[in-house]
Amino acid sequence: MNLYAVGQTKMALPFLGDIAKVKHAEYYDLFYLSPRVGVDIPLNDTDHVGLMFGYLFFLQHPDEYNAKSYYIMYKHRF
Repeated sequence: MNLYAVGQTKMALPFLGDIAKVKHAEYYDLFYLSPRVGVDIPLNDTDHVGLMFGYLFFLQHPDEYNAKSYYIMYKHRF
């Protein structure tokens, strides 16, 4: 996963305007493992709904990004 985040802070005073302005950018190229379990629910011969539950295990910055994951997918076969 490629993640790019930008934050900006500005401090201003009356009659003086901006007195401080800071911009910070971070770029992460993250790798994760995501084991999942799920079920496909057929709606008819060509349509299915997939429900999945998993967990995201990030190798870098795990305290920030590890999380549960839920997926609802619609599948149509042509």
